[in-house]
Amino acid sequence: MYIAQEKRKSNIAEYIIYMWHIEDFIRACNFDIEKIKEKVMLPSYTSDQRKEVTEWFESLIQMMKEENITEKGHLGILDNLVEELEEVHKKILSSQKQNLYNQLYSIAQQNIKIYRSKSDNPDSGDIRLSLEALYLYLLMKISGREISLATREAMDTFAKWLAHFSKIYLDWENGKTEID
Repeated sequence: MYIAQEKRKSNIAEYIIYMWHIEDFIRACNFDIEKIKEKVMLPSYTSDQRKEVTEWFESLIQMMKEENITEKGHLGILDNLVEELEEVHKKILSSQKQNLYNQLYSIAQQNIKIYRSKSDNPDSGDIRLSLEALYLYLLMKISGREISLATREAMDTFAKWLAHFSKIYLDWENGKTEID
């Protein structure tokens, strides 16, 4: 919960990937709050923090069940956020005010095309595809799978572009910049 809050404030792309990981973590624990608490509660947590974390996970469990995403899929709030990011991405591209953004996106674009051709959701937007690719990359790293140099380099282009996007997005969200 605390990591999610910090990521939401600092890097929107990392936040989404983190929350997708939390969804999978909840599934891996079979929606059992006791198993979840066993794995996430730190001894240094106060009783208030324990209560807060428990309530956060319970609310996620409830939402996942209500939205019928117990096997796969993402919370509606995350899907809606990704759609908003897609719209902001389009606005940034059309504004021509962000030269570095356009350069980073241009570099990532070829890798997006390659990933799109292999994706189960080829009609998804560039932001969603790149986030999915980075999430799969994270899972590969966690599982200790061998990752080719080409894949690492492609993921690096996504990560650099999305990190820059996240900065622009958060500045826009906080009223520090305009993108129109």
